[in-house]
Amino acid sequence: MKPFYYDFDAPFIDLVIFTDWHIGAGGYEGKIVDESFIELLVKHVLKNDRCYCYVLDDLMECTLRNSIGNIFGQYLSPRAQKYRILDLLEPLAESGKILGWVHSNHSQRLTREADIYLGEEIARQLNFPFHGYQGAGFFKIGRVTYMAGFHHGTGGGYTEGAKINAADRIAAGLPMSDIYCLGHSHVVRHFTRVRKCPTIIRRRRGQQTSCEIRDHLQHVCICGSMMTYDGSYAEAKGYPQAECSAVSIRLHGLNNGQATRRIEFFRIIRSGGKLDISGVA
Repeated sequence: MKPFYYDFDAPFIDLVIFTDWHIGAGGYEGKIVDESFIELLVKHVLKNDRCYCYVLDDLMECTLRNSIGNIFGQYLSPRAQKYRILDLLEPLAESGKILGWVHSNHSQRLTREADIYLGEEIARQLNFPFHGYQGAGFFKIGRVTYMAGFHHGTGGGYTEGAKINAADRIAAGLPMSDIYCLGHSHVVRHFTRVRKCPTIIRRRRGQQTSCEIRDHLQHVCICGSMMTYDGSYAEAKGYPQAECSAVSIRLHGLNNGQATRRIEFFRIIRSGGKLDISGVA
């Protein structure tokens, strides 16, 4: 894990999380991916100057011969899935909008079968950072700095508690982060945890430096998916239906020239031919 650092001269930035698109996924009734939603999401990031994205992967369905899933149900081959993702991400990469990418379980299928890290290949081709299994670093917005962590997520539980516990377990590994974002569970859930963190208190000259244990508020967010339900693997297994949705995070830095530390989470859904980002995640 190599830490990143971004410095934005802006009063705020919006960070949209790209995760669990599963392009190529098909079910009993055909395509189970809302590509219209994906296209709207990409356009939203492109047209807004203070908007960026971070990729938690599973953008490809990538069902291979030895994978779980129906290899014949995919509406695009794995090669065509990759090309589709390249077409979607290329304008974002050219605009410097992609801040990073982490590896995931569906991409791990390619890694296991052929030693190919999909995110690394796409990142090298489009020239943006690939952060391996976990991204961690800092966003400086105006005069305020936030620590952030990113992981695709793990765990096969489908209950509410299982999803929250899996995310909480991973986020606890970076306890001083202000935000920790995950995918994998195909839902949008935002919760907070208070983590105990040692802090060095530097005194004025001549005074002794001390260490305190302080409470640190961490925001943890599971960031949705672009998969529909009817005819899907989730329906076949009897899992609860999850709404197609994404997450946008606003990190504030300045308000009327004053340093302002504030984090807002928004759920993004598609309403016809436009995005609705009014709901708070």
